[in-house]
Amino acid sequence: MRLTKWAGTALQLAGCVLLAANVPASPWAYPVMAVGSLLWAGIALYTREHALALLNVGFLAVNIFGITRWLL
Repeated sequence: MRLTKWAGTALQLAGCVLLAANVPASPWAYPVMAVGSLLWAGIALYTREHALALLNVGFLAVNIFGITRWLL
């Protein structure tokens, strides 16, 4: 689980940096952050941290919106 937490954190941060860079590849930040949100939501559900799970499900929804808006 420890590795999953670090992977989720790294993906979220990498996505944020990519989006903030405002480069042609920036829209790809949304799927990167979506995977990070999925990892964190899974960890939160496993550890029964419901507020953290809800937060990451919300982030996942925003990232899905970004994917549909910018990549599809």
